[in-house]
Amino acid sequence: MQECISPEDVMKLALQIEKNGKMIYDAAAQKAQTPELTELFQFLAQEENNHIDTFQKIYRDFKIGGSGLEISNPDDIVYLETLVKSQIFQGKDKAINLIQDVGDPLQLINLALSFERDAMLFFMKLYRMICAKDRDLISKLIKEEEGHIVKLTEIQYRLKTPKPKQGIFGKE
Repeated sequence: MQECISPEDVMKLALQIEKNGKMIYDAAAQKAQTPELTELFQFLAQEENNHIDTFQKIYRDFKIGGSGLEISNPDDIVYLETLVKSQIFQGKDKAINLIQDVGDPLQLINLALSFERDAMLFFMKLYRMICAKDRDLISKLIKEEEGHIVKLTEIQYRLKTPKPKQGIFGKE
C-alpha cells in the first residue's frame, strides 16, 4: 500500500527552502567584504526568488490536478521529516544568526555551499517522489542548484588558494 503526502506539505517545504535561501543570501550580500561576493550573493538571492515563483506554479498545477504525491517507500516520509529539522528549515532567525556568526568570506561561501547541498538533496528526493510529468520542472531546479554549487565552489577555491606573488617568469 502506498502512502501519500499532500502537495501542500511538499510545496510548503520547498518554498521554505527557497525563502530561507533568499534570507541567507540577502544577509550574506550585506556582510560580504568585496563587490564580487556582494554581486554573487545578490544573484543567488534573485535565483531563490525565481525558484519561489517556480514552486508556486508547481503547487497551482498540483492543486488543479487534485492528487497527492505517491510515496512507495515509508522511509521517504522519514527523510522529509528529518529535513524539516535541518538548518535550512529553521526559519528567518536561524538563517540570520548563522550569517551574523560568520567571520570571513570563506565561511560565508561554506555556509552557502551547505545550504545549496541541503536544498539539492531535498529536490533530488522530491524528483524521485513526484509523477513523471512533473519531473521536468524539478530537474531544472536541480540543474540550477548544481550551477550554484559550481559557482560557490569556484569562489571557495579562489579564496583558499594563495595568490602567487610572482608570475611564471618571476615577474609580477
